[in-house]
Amino acid sequence: MALVVALAAMGVGYGLWTQTLFIQGSVSAGDLNTAFVSAFTDDDGKVDNALKDALDAGPDPSAPGPNPIRIADNLASCNASLATENQDLDPEAGVQTVWLNISQGYPSYWCTGWFDVSNTGTVPVAIESVQVPLGGSTVLIGRCEANAFTSLDLNGDSVADIEVCAIGLPETGKARIDPGALTPFQVGVATHLLEVEGNQGESFAYTVQLVMQQWTAAEPTSEPTIEPTGEPTLEPTPEPTSEPTSEPTAEPTAEPTSEPTLEPTPEPTLGG
Repeated sequence: MALVVALAAMGVGYGLWTQTLFIQGSVSAGDLNTAFVSAFTDDDGKVDNALKDALDAGPDPSAPGPNPIRIADNLASCNASLATENQDLDPEAGVQTVWLNISQGYPSYWCTGWFDVSNTGTVPVAIESVQVPLGGSTVLIGRCEANAFTSLDLNGDSVADIEVCAIGLPETGKARIDPGALTPFQVGVATHLLEVEGNQGESFAYTVQLVMQQWTAAEPTSEPTIEPTGEPTLEPTPEPTSEPTSEPTAEPTAEPTSEPTLEPTPEPTLGG
């Protein structure tokens, strides 16, 4: 009987129907791309944005940032423009380069250029840094709001010719630009001509780079590593060792007292 049951079970196993389901995967990578969409300065002779250059009607600015105080004279000018296709320094789609030109500059002259940047890709990006390539290395640009001005020697004579700073970047962290945002991100770059005697009549050129990087969320905080605690070693509790109690002392055996021997009392003799 046991053999018959086993063969019946095997027959059921081989007779099961089978079906295979498939999952097909595909990956479409996103696109990281940003582009300049507009550019202007606070000394190009016209008001482009009342929040930034409302006083741009002739007199030169005397400080960096939005709506700076003006001096009485109109001696220099400063213009910004988007690069043409032939001038663009990067073949990516959209304008990747803007030009800023200072004419008739003089020591202590300030010009702030304002640049609108749009995310034309499909992934969020962050402004990783603002920098100037110079002399085979890269110089990071500080924030104007923190009075962190970066001095640059443009002609290699070991004397700083200008100082620059960036405006609009967060105090901590990075600026994020989302794809398709309705309002472009605006960053400013201020240039200050320093008082260098030998620079009269000279012309200088420099490039400011906005380094973009895919936005990534903050690195997850690593979980604290919990070292496994050793299992507590339970020492076997020794069985209480009862000291052998001395054999109970036998109760003293009372020696049986001998029954008193009753001597028979002699019958009184009645005299006759």
